[in-house]
Amino acid sequence: IHWPGVQGLPSSNPDNKRIRQQAWKVLTKLRKEGFLKSAGVSNYLVRHLAELVDDPNFETPAVNQVEWHPRHHNSTLLDYCRAKGIFLQAYSSLGTSGSTSLREDSQVREIAQKLGKSPAQILLRWAFQQNIGILPKASSRAHIVENIDLDFVIPDEEMKTLNNLKVTQKFSWDPSVVA
Repeated sequence: IHWPGVQGLPSSNPDNKRIRQQAWKVLTKLRKEGFLKSAGVSNYLVRHLAELVDDPNFETPAVNQVEWHPRHHNSTLLDYCRAKGIFLQAYSSLGTSGSTSLREDSQVREIAQKLGKSPAQILLRWAFQQNIGILPKASSRAHIVENIDLDFVIPDEEMKTLNNLKVTQKFSWDPSVVA
């Protein structure tokens, strides 16, 4: 399920929860019948996940795909997913194709230069090093090859810097407004 809200309904409409649960019930049924190997969600916050996890009639999602990068990460969500056995998968790890601000962040660039890597590799390795799945977009074969070359370690001090960037920036939708 890509989004905790329902297209055509206002984000604050309480029917979002009912329809979200109905959709999950169908996915769970299809998985039990062997049509799906696993089922997951995207853009779910802890409160959206808890509706499913805390209900004994529902299976726990296998994955929750969320925007995750050094300028936007939610440790509470990560801790919850880990405690419940939900794999956290990142999107927008490099920011967005419409903005290079994350890849051009002075601290990201400084760490990249220090380690002899590109800013994109630093951003991807940052998530990977936290055991978070990554789904980088790439516009060329060279970028695909670069994005795969993550066989290095970001030292603890640099990880701490990336975890505490002063700039907060969200590139995609905000699920916090969905009832």
